[in-house]
Amino acid sequence: AHRNRSARPPVEGHRGGAIPAAGYDALPPPALGASVTFFLALGIAGIVLVLLSLVVGDLLDGMLDALEADWISTAVIGGFVSAFGFGGAAADGAGLPWPLALVIGGAAGVAVGSFAWWLTGLVKDGPSDGTVSIADSVGQVGRVLTDIPNEGFGVVRVAEADATRAEGEAQAAATLAVGQAEAEAMDKRAEAFAHYNDAAVLQMLIEVLPQIAKEVAAPISAIDQLTILSSDGAGALPRQVTDNVTQTLQMLKTTTGLDLESLIHRSVERAASGMGAVAGPNGDTPAEAAGDATP
Repeated sequence: AHRNRSARPPVEGHRGGAIPAAGYDALPPPALGASVTFFLALGIAGIVLVLLSLVVGDLLDGMLDALEADWISTAVIGGFVSAFGFGGAAADGAGLPWPLALVIGGAAGVAVGSFAWWLTGLVKDGPSDGTVSIADSVGQVGRVLTDIPNEGFGVVRVAEADATRAEGEAQAAATLAVGQAEAEAMDKRAEAFAHYNDAAVLQMLIEVLPQIAKEVAAPISAIDQLTILSSDGAGALPRQVTDNVTQTLQMLKTTTGLDLESLIHRSVERAASGMGAVAGPNGDTPAEAAGDATP
C-alpha cells in the first residue's frame, strides 16, 4: 500500500499554479507590509539620533533659537521618533488598522519624549562640572580662535574661570569697601563722642530717660483691671516702676561702665563751683543749708 508523505493541501497562488504539498516547507516567509517597514525605519532613525546626541552632544543646540522653546532637544526628538516608530510597528504588526497604529505610535512617542524632556531638564539643573555649553556662553567674553564668516560657524574660546574669578574679586572688593566705610563711620562717631563734655553726655542721657521709663512701664500699661486689697499696696505699683528704672540704670553702669548718678553729681559740683559755692553731700550749697539766717 502506498502511504501519503504529507497531509497538507496544495498551496494556491504560485506562479506556476498549485504547489505540491511536498514543497510547502520550501516557501519563503511572508514579506513585511510597507507600513511596518515605515514604522521600523522611524524607530531605528530615532535611536540613531539619540545615540548621536550622546556622542557628539546636542545637535540642535543653537539651531532652534527662533522657536524659543527650551523643551526642544535632540534627545526629546529622538525619543519621540523612536517610540512613535516602534509603537506604530507593533500596532500594525498586531493587525490593527493604519489610523489606529498612527494614534498608538503617537501616544508612545509623546510618553517617551516627555520622559526624555524631564530627564534632560533634571541633568541640566543638576550640579555642573564646569563644562560650558553654547547656551551658557551667550553674553560671555571670549576669544575668537577661528574667524567666523557671514552665516557660518567658527571657534570661540570662553574663559569661564576668568569670568568667575573676576566676579568673585568684584564681590570681595565691594564687601571690603562696605566694611571700611562702616569702620570709618564708627571711628568718626567715636571721635565725635570723645569731644563731648560731661554736660553734653548728661543732656543726651536726660533726653533718653523718658523713653527708658516708658519702656519699663510698658508691661504695666497692659493691665486691664487692678484690685488693691489694702491701702498699704496702693503705692507699690509706682514704686515698682521707679525700682525698674533704677535697676535699668544700674545694669547700664554694670555693662557699659557709665555711672549716671556720678555724672549728675559732677555736673552739679561744676555748676556750683562756677557760682563760687561748694556743693554739699546731697548736692545742696552751703547757702541753702544755712537757710535765710543772717548774722
